[in-house]
Amino acid sequence: DSLPAASLSIAPVSVPDYLDRNGLVRRSDGQTRLEVSELDIWAEPLGQGARRVLGEVLAARLLPRGIDVIAAGDRQGDMELAVALERLDGDTPGTARLQARWQLSRGGEALDRGIYAASEDAGMSSASLVAAQSRLLQGLGEHLAERLLPRLKAGR
Repeated sequence: DSLPAASLSIAPVSVPDYLDRNGLVRRSDGQTRLEVSELDIWAEPLGQGARRVLGEVLAARLLPRGIDVIAAGDRQGDMELAVALERLDGDTPGTARLQARWQLSRGGEALDRGIYAASEDAGMSSASLVAAQSRLLQGLGEHLAERLLPRLKAGR
């Protein structure tokens, strides 16, 4: 009786090619010129890290409400969340930006989808940029938990 009544698996998070690298990415002239740091690098592939963070946030919000969150492994949930990061970078004025598309599906049928975008003042240091990007990913997870909970409860 204490086991969750439904489960949500998180598909591997896709990232665009310009972000699929070890170094932090900044936009140096507004929108078009990218700079990739050779010294400031991610501790893990960005897609894996994003999936892990989203899994942690969603599990903390959904498990108490009877929804198990599966963020790794081969086990499939009753429903699946696919997330595509379209942007997660910073710019020279010191703003971190995130844009993502997501889709909730069951058995290959889309149940809900959306776009999430957010930005935050990050300062100019790499440490402050990474901290801001982490908060933006956590914000995406919180947004998804709120948005998906009614669908997940209805799908049980």
